[in-house]
Amino acid sequence: MRPEILIIIFIGIIIITLIAKKYWKKEEILDQKNKKKVFEDITDRELQEYIPSMNVESLKDIIFQNYVNIKNALLEYDYEKLRNFCTDDIYNYYVAQAESYRNKSEKNITKNYKIDNIFITRIFVEDNIVKLMTYLNISLVDYVVDSNNNIISGSNVYSINDEHIEVFCYCEKANRFVLSEIKQIDNKEIWWGYYEEFF
Repeated sequence: MRPEILIIIFIGIIIITLIAKKYWKKEEILDQKNKKKVFEDITDRELQEYIPSMNVESLKDIIFQNYVNIKNALLEYDYEKLRNFCTDDIYNYYVAQAESYRNKSEKNITKNYKIDNIFITRIFVEDNIVKLMTYLNISLVDYVVDSNNNIISGSNVYSINDEHIEVFCYCEKANRFVLSEIKQIDNKEIWWGYYEEFF
């Protein structure tokens, strides 16, 4: 092939790559803007109508700590501890998940939790129980090992994003929140489906 043609092809590839990168960048920015539009925090005033002693920022810390406590309880197979942070339905779901790994002599290890985003999006009363709707985007290391500690899925180095919607019930007597529902957000289609369903 003639050198001039090779140069033209090379320049064409560079131009296409630059255009594609610019398009992907715009899509990424738009996606971030959409998230901000979809998920907004309630105000302290709205929250304190139901829980006077609480503010939104401190509540976010509690929600994150609840997430970490559940992960750690599962890591240690500490089901008594797990009961403190979720309802019976969620408890049964998590125990079944953990036991399915244990029955195969495997273990799901999670660590290095970091908040990317948490929004307290709604507070309401249902069946005389105060409930919170929250959006979480947590980065963490998440992998599975076999009985010899060989990694069979995931990575013990690179983080992944766990993005989902959680519903919490407020236990007034104990002054704590328990996880009552969780919905994964795996793609844009599901994202907007959950948006329409919950908000």
